[in-house]
Amino acid sequence: MRTKTKAKILTAGLTNPEQQINLAVGIDVSGSMTVPCPADPANPEAATTTPLAEVLAAMPRFRDECAADPLLSLQLSVAAVTFSGTVGVTPFRPVAEWQTPTAVPGSGTALGEAVNRSLDLVIDRQAEAKEAGVPVRHSFVLVLTDGADNASRPGQVEAAARRIREMEAAGGFTFLPVGIQDADLERLAVFSARRRPLRLKGLKFDALFNWLYRSVQDLSRSQPGDAVRLPLALHSAANPTGWAELDG
Repeated sequence: MRTKTKAKILTAGLTNPEQQINLAVGIDVSGSMTVPCPADPANPEAATTTPLAEVLAAMPRFRDECAADPLLSLQLSVAAVTFSGTVGVTPFRPVAEWQTPTAVPGSGTALGEAVNRSLDLVIDRQAEAKEAGVPVRHSFVLVLTDGADNASRPGQVEAAARRIREMEAAGGFTFLPVGIQDADLERLAVFSARRRPLRLKGLKFDALFNWLYRSVQDLSRSQPGDAVRLPLALHSAANPTGWAELDG
């Protein structure tokens, strides 16, 4: 391999020449995510916390789990997009170097713009990998929100939905929409026809990120062409570690 190509790989943070997994996480930091609530909604006497505090606490644990896996630490890169009425971006970094983004709560929910920025990050990352000659095993965009878009420029939601459908149809990409507390799942469903939005059960962010860790760990050990099958997410008696629940 030429020195120039090696330099590109190092610059892009693509440390494993075999395959890469990309994860962009969109985090709603609107004011409603900072409203105090019981840490255990089933126990009103439990200590109070906020949804935003809980998701920010769960993310370093997810990073540390992934970084401790010798193979996954080479393959997984993570980016973050925070959004209220404005959107902030933390670019892709290898998971062991990735830091939880700074979250500055604000008013409004520019969900459409945030999803588009997340897709931009993934597409740019895939282009970097292609230029460096590094295969991408799969890319994910996970979006966590307790609201619906009310602050994006006109057409942003529709544009994001169209792009997601195109990327899903092309393969190698999964969009994961997750509603927090009173999020409108019907409005969240417009983004993807392939994956129905799920509602986080209570504040089970640790369970969600543990599920995500197991998902990317399984993927890191799979071969190109293998189907991407995510572990069961719905909480039930048969799946007590599940993090999700359906409406109704």
